[in-house]
Amino acid sequence: MKMQWKKALAVAMSLVMTAGLADAALPARQVEAAKKTYVVVLDPGHDETHTGARFEGLIEEEVTLQLAEYCKEALEDDYSNIKVYLTREDEECANGGKSISTSDCLKARAKFAKKKKATVFVSLHVNSSTGTVAKGVESYSATAFMNKKVGKTSQTFAKDIQAKLVKLGFTNRGTKFANWTVIKTANEYNIPAVLIEHGFIRNPSDRRWLSSKAKLKKMAQADADGIAEGLGLKKTEDVDDEDEDYDEDD
Repeated sequence: MKMQWKKALAVAMSLVMTAGLADAALPARQVEAAKKTYVVVLDPGHDETHTGARFEGLIEEEVTLQLAEYCKEALEDDYSNIKVYLTREDEECANGGKSISTSDCLKARAKFAKKKKATVFVSLHVNSSTGTVAKGVESYSATAFMNKKVGKTSQTFAKDIQAKLVKLGFTNRGTKFANWTVIKTANEYNIPAVLIEHGFIRNPSDRRWLSSKAKLKKMAQADADGIAEGLGLKKTEDVDDEDEDYDEDD
C-alpha cells in the first residue's frame, strides 16, 4: 500500500514539474495570457451624427464599422481567452446622437471600455488629407494623463498592430503620439489604448483597400493579430499543432 502511495506521489510531482518546465519554455507574455481572459473593446470611429472622412462614395464611419466587425470575428475565431465588444453596433451614435457633442461622445466610448473592464481599447479610423498623395498606415498612443505602465503598454499595442498592417504592403507612416480625446480618456481610466489610421481615403492605392470587402477583412485580420500579439496570445490552431507535435514525440 505504501509503495502505491509513493508511486502516485511521484507521478503527481512529475506532472507539476513538467507543467512548470512548459511554462518556463514559453515567452512570459504567452504564459500570462494562458491564465486569464482578456477583454478587447473596438471603437469604430465616428458615426452618422459625428461624421468622418468622405470621398467618392467611401464613408469613414461605414468602413470603420466593417473593420471592427471583421476584427471582432477574427479575434474570437482565432484566439482563446478573449472577449470583444464594439462601442457601436451600427451606424447610429450609441451615446445620444445630436444631443451629445463630438468630444462627449468620444469620452463616452472610453467610458464604455471602462464599464466592460477592457484590457485594451482600439479605435479604428481612416485617414484623410486635402490631396491624393498622402498614403499609408499610422498608429497613435497618447502621452498625457497616463501612468508609465499604461503608456508603455499602449505603445506596445501600437507597434504590434502597425507591424501587421505594414506587412500587407502599406506605406509605414510609423507609430506616433497624439492626445486624441478617445485614447487619452481611456488612458485616464488606466486602459491601454491606441488609435489606428487605416490608409488615406483620397489616395488611389489605399482606397482600393478601403473599398474592397476582401481587403478590409485582411486589414481587420492584421489588426486582430497585432492585438493578440500585444496580449501574448497565440492562434488556437498554432496551440493545437504544438499539442499534436508533443503527443507524437511522446
